Amino acid sequence: MNKTRLVWLLSLLLAVAGLFACGADDEDDGYTADDYVNLGKKHLTKNEGVEAAAAFQSAIELEPRHVDANFGLQLAHTQALFNLADTLVNMVEDLLTQTDWGRTDYGDQAPVTGPPIGESLQAIVRDTVGQVFTEADGAYKLLLDENEIDFFLSRYDLVLLGEPLLELGGEFDKTDLHVVGAVAALLTAVADLAQGVNLDLNLNAVYIPADLDLASDPAGFLDWLLGLLDALLSDDAFDRFLALDSAEGVAFMQSAGVNLGNAFARFAAAFEQLAQETDAQDDDQFAYRDENGNGKYDALVDPVQLGALVIEPAIAAALPELCRNLSLAFWEGSAADPNPLLPDKIYVSMLDDLLIALGLIDDDLPLGWLGINIGRFFAEPSADGLRGLLLMLLDVTEMLGL
Repeated sequence: MNKTRLVWLLSLLLAVAGLFACGADDEDDGYTADDYVNLGKKHLTKNEGVEAAAAFQSAIELEPRHVDANFGLQLAHTQALFNLADTLVNMVEDLLTQTDWGRTDYGDQAPVTGPPIGESLQAIVRDTVGQVFTEADGAYKLLLDENEIDFFLSRYDLVLLGEPLLELGGEFDKTDLHVVGAVAALLTAVADLAQGVNLDLNLNAVYIPADLDLASDPAGFLDWLLGLLDALLSDDAFDRFLALDSAEGVAFMQSAGVNLGNAFARFAAAFEQLAQETDAQDDDQFAYRDENGNGKYDALVDPVQLGALVIEPAIAAALPELCRNLSLAFWEGSAADPNPLLPDKIYVSMLDDLLIALGLIDDDLPLGWLGINIGRFFAEPSADGLRGLLLMLLDVTEMLGL
């Protein structure tokens, strides 16, 4: 590895370590739990997730069942991970442009792929975010017992590359608890996978178009995603990418499966909670737009929105059942499986309503009877790890003409 590359990798590790090492430096021994909550909220509005988490954790140490502190902790951990991702993405982008890893014109030379960076990425996850979402999951479960949640925050952003991916603000209620809990479970699963599978990949194969937009062009996004996966998984120089990597890889894969099931179950619960709401939605985060003015959520009629993200009625109506089916599929064969004697698979026909609503297909997919046992890849992982599942899914999408 040349000196420039080494300096950049060391800079990357030090920057990330510094990001998560800093905590709330404005604490006061005389603070009450409410004082710490107010401090945490101030940090959240400034996009300072790490400092916010420290403040909310201090509140919980004083009052373990403090509702706002536990809710704020979930928001803080999610924001902190986006702070980390923003740092990583910016530094990798600089790395590709200021070293020969980012070259596209090789002449007579072989393409430059750079040295393996998987262990460095795993160290970052293990030393910084591997544990924080355990706290968030505990906070979510504690708050499930609350009949009502009313957490007010003037501003809450999730930022990547300097641009807000999600802008929220106002009242967070019980419905939002499920959404926040789902995001935390999803990110926990990502952290599990990052620690359990090989992350050595060809950075030059990672190309993200500037005009990529899931909301406005789902077909284009799907084409890009499938193409990226195919490029990464077919690279002979990194033929262990996403295969089991560590001695604890099996346990991490199993944990990831349970957490993915938790994420989809919580998304489904958010829609179920939304259907019970009859109050005004103007200041809510995950809310419905009452098109017919009857004061309740009507599937196939009312759009659902999260901040500026609007989910059209047909798409929103297709999501709850699909999320429930996905949760059961990911739990299959695990300790969380509610039906251990019944195999829960994902059948191709379960995707029809969503894909039609997205405009990706005009009619039901062929091979609707085809079922995929996703859970076994996590409950009983092979040496191929996540790689085997993704290669199978690429084959299935090709069979279906997607």
